[in-house]
Amino acid sequence: MATTKDGIWTPDQIDDYNLVTDLSTMASTVQDALEERANAYRGTSAQRNNFTSEAPEGTIWVDTNGEKIVWVKQGNSWQQIWPVVQGSIPGLPYAMAAGAISFSVSGGIGETNITFPPGRFSASPIVTATGNSAVNALRNIQVASVSSTGFRLVMQRSTTTSTTVYWQAIQMTQTSAGG
Repeated sequence: MATTKDGIWTPDQIDDYNLVTDLSTMASTVQDALEERANAYRGTSAQRNNFTSEAPEGTIWVDTNGEKIVWVKQGNSWQQIWPVVQGSIPGLPYAMAAGAISFSVSGGIGETNITFPPGRFSASPIVTATGNSAVNALRNIQVASVSSTGFRLVMQRSTTTSTTVYWQAIQMTQTSAGG
């Protein structure tokens, strides 16, 4: 078999041609060449660790064991890029939570407390809310007393009909306790 500069094996005129074997070998070497050109590799986490010193910056590695974690080499170490580690990618939210709740009002105003999943936020997130009403009776939705553990939702209506309110909480950066 002949070999290209990318290491791809191809049948040549000198060798006896064996369709299955030759195509299998060619497919394997084509895959290897594609991965090398893309600077992307796959293997076990032990193989990735052994490859660290020779891998160029920006190399992508997919672990074939465990959770199929995707890594990129940054400097002299590997940084996990998938699944995304909370707070690891600049510009993406550090933490998020969302939900919907239905409740009624009495005397024109109603309120309820929303609790975030335990440990989700390390600081008070930005909270937005919107009501879902088929008629023009919904007057106001207000978010109050926001903390890292929850908030108070206040709704004003001209009727006592139960109304669904959708809410979303986002913390953009990680902060330490007291910071």
